[in-house]
Amino acid sequence: MSDEKESKKIISTMSTAIMESLQKDVSLWADEMEQTYPTWKGSRTIKRSDSQYQRKLEAGFNNAHANKLEDGVPAKPITGEYVQKVKSHKRKGKRGATTVKAHTKTYKNSKPVQLRSGVWRVLTEMPKVKAEKIISKSVKSRYTGKNMNKLLAEAIKQAFK
Repeated sequence: MSDEKESKKIISTMSTAIMESLQKDVSLWADEMEQTYPTWKGSRTIKRSDSQYQRKLEAGFNNAHANKLEDGVPAKPITGEYVQKVKSHKRKGKRGATTVKAHTKTYKNSKPVQLRSGVWRVLTEMPKVKAEKIISKSVKSRYTGKNMNKLLAEAIKQAFK
């Protein structure tokens, strides 16, 4: 066999071994992400495409919760009417406690929301959700630097056993 054919065969073997190893590891990574975020189960996407000139592996999650954490959500104005049912309660005032009958209260383009601290606020827009880039950070830490070098070295080593 000529040197050129031998070189092409070696490169092809290495390339195939690397892609197969990556695909297997990406599947393990997706398992780990689904364990951490159970609502993501069943929404993973792993797509491998091979052509004469390019080999590509794409992975992610097709899930609203995953998208919200990865990309964030801009603030949205609250529109329309919100009707709140208010139960009968006691109101403290300067003259002591007064009983307030049950009633409804209507808010236009706003909504009462209880914050984590227990305080109530009337919001005119739903606050933005900051992008946490959970998927990007996880992929970057797993598939760059020493981790990636180790994965590649092991794949090549296994291919030429």
